[in-house]
Amino acid sequence: MLCCFFLVSCEKEIDTNPEKETGIAFCAGNYTNNSGYQIPCYWSGTKRVDLTGEGLITGIVNAIYVKDGVVYCAGTYSTLARSGIPCYWEGDVLHTLDADSYAVPYCITHTNGETYTAGEYLDESSKVQSCYWKGEEMHKLANQGYKSQIACIGVSPSGIVFCGGSNSSSYSGSPFYYKNDIYHNLSTRDILNPFSNEYEYHSGEVNGLDFIGEEVFFGGSGEGVYSSHDRLQPQPGKWKEDDISFTALSLEFDGNCQSVCAANGTVYYGGSLDPDGPNNANKMQTACYWSEGSDVRYLPDGQLVQAIGYYNSTLYCIVTGATAKTSPVYWDGSQWYDLGSADTGKAQIRCYAIARKSKT
Repeated sequence: MLCCFFLVSCEKEIDTNPEKETGIAFCAGNYTNNSGYQIPCYWSGTKRVDLTGEGLITGIVNAIYVKDGVVYCAGTYSTLARSGIPCYWEGDVLHTLDADSYAVPYCITHTNGETYTAGEYLDESSKVQSCYWKGEEMHKLANQGYKSQIACIGVSPSGIVFCGGSNSSSYSGSPFYYKNDIYHNLSTRDILNPFSNEYEYHSGEVNGLDFIGEEVFFGGSGEGVYSSHDRLQPQPGKWKEDDISFTALSLEFDGNCQSVCAANGTVYYGGSLDPDGPNNANKMQTACYWSEGSDVRYLPDGQLVQAIGYYNSTLYCIVTGATAKTSPVYWDGSQWYDLGSADTGKAQIRCYAIARKSKT
């Protein structure tokens, strides 16, 4: 596959403006305050916003979603009486999620006036299983027979809930999705092993999803073609509900797809590639993205596109691992901007988002 390099003004170091404006690019997680407690929070531009709630002493944010100017965060918090309480924040309002025992949300979305979160819980046999919450109510998903975890959630315009993730099946990290409560395996037996001349399963994971109308698109990674050293190389890739065979976004390189955004009838996939190929010594990943029908676009000096999205007709990418940067940066097609303030380097950043607007 031919690669189209998108060069910024300085290849050795990213020049960033201190801040463009808040309300577009976000990252979230927690930081440690002067008393030693982990405080859940998010950053918008370079502004930090602490998340609070009745009885909250400490907490973390695992997922963030922003729509129509409202910030939705999912994670856990602790009080004097109880620790690891699953929850979400809608703006500055804390909502406690139903759970019999251990449960953790890892993704969040908001649509049709409802907030949805998803992740994992501990069942009666102490096995980690997949679940989602509509509002505060838990929905336990069908037992796969393996440890499983949801990484992304989305709701179609007609109200169908899709959850994607990976499990610990015998073919190692099998990608899957649920359509409402129905389990669908995405690990098809379609990899030809040239050494055994037999077909093998894709292992991998679903990291993101988005919709064009009722059609759902999944992005993630799978171990695809064999390298010259008799091993499967990790490849960034995609699936569709009506075509579950794994389609690699780039065949020649190691990499990963971390985020998915559908806008203006096009699907965008953000992630990383090792442009030197699978069999090299440096193993350095470079941030990049793909769009349907186009070659890969590299964003030099970054290591991974954590989130991708459209806002006001502009494509934004949040990038981590930028040269000489301990904080994430984001890109608007022409310039780079700092995301997070001076304390971000001391914080634990777990999630990223580009704001969305409702279609009018």
